Amino acid sequence: MVDIELLRKFSLFKDLDDPQLEKLAGHIKERRYAHGDIICSQGDQGDEIFFIKRGAVSVVLPLYRFDSQYKTVSEIGPGEFFGELSFFDGKERSANIRSKGILELLVLSRQDYDKVVKENLKEGCQIQSKIIAGLVGMIREMNEAYSSAGFLV
Repeated sequence: MVDIELLRKFSLFKDLDDPQLEKLAGHIKERRYAHGDIICSQGDQGDEIFFIKRGAVSVVLPLYRFDSQYKTVSEIGPGEFFGELSFFDGKERSANIRSKGILELLVLSRQDYDKVVKENLKEGCQIQSKIIAGLVGMIREMNEAYSSAGFLV
């Protein structure tokens, strides 16, 4: 089982209490990747969310729809996560994700997440509500950052 103190470092879990974290921790798997490994590809069906324990990943997108050139649009590291869009909406992956160096991930599948939520619906709704609040908070922070940088008029 993954240590709940480790989970507490991820913003998505910051509002969960110990029993809620323990429920999730029992379903989270650890994976390792070598430098350059592709973790997921744009267009793939995705049902997992990934939390970076150690290392970093590059988020890579094609420059043009029909071109073979790609550009790294961001890099994310320890304490951050990716794959949340497909995890929550069930749609295709929106980017290619490639490991930079040795990478250690914590992985939660949608199936296991749904088990946790359905085991005890009242507590499951509380967990889900806190995670949604965390995502909304992140979106608000991004909006503020873009606004203060002059991107929004």
